[in-house]
Amino acid sequence: VSGKGMSAALLSVIIGGMESIYNFNYGIENFLISLNEYIFNSFQAEKFITGVFIDFDENTGELSLYDVGHSYFYIFRKNKFIKAKTKINTVPIGITQDFLPEKIKFKLQPDDILILITDGIEEQKNSQGEEYGIKNVQNVFKNNPSVNITEIKDILFQDIRDFRKSQSQHDDMTLIFLQYHG
Repeated sequence: VSGKGMSAALLSVIIGGMESIYNFNYGIENFLISLNEYIFNSFQAEKFITGVFIDFDENTGELSLYDVGHSYFYIFRKNKFIKAKTKINTVPIGITQDFLPEKIKFKLQPDDILILITDGIEEQKNSQGEEYGIKNVQNVFKNNPSVNITEIKDILFQDIRDFRKSQSQHDDMTLIFLQYHG
């Protein structure tokens, strides 16, 4: 919620509160429907939440992914950077009362890395107004194929700092890496 103000902070607290009391035996889909109902009724479509919600089976590598207006997720597989594509119209939580999240299912292969990032990483600008972009993220992974994901995180953030130089950070830069070993 960096730079997004008090309302974004409030939405984050709402998500955290609902997550802490929700019984996930009912599934992520029902959680998202309940969250949408609360956000929509509270803010009448004036506030919304984007994100990616995942149910991951570490034994099989199967992922059930719900993309709610975010769409910044990739797979690094065998030194190739793959944009995980959705064939659905991803709608943020809180925009419409008739919200029905759609599940995308896929299976990670051994040694795959699932990469989830916020737009603040791709859209970070340097002093010339150029955006960092996904190509630079790809290059960090491709140039460091045998480095563990903790080190990749450090390398990526250093590369972003080197790119932007004295330009201040304008948006949150959040990432999640999930490496599947099989």
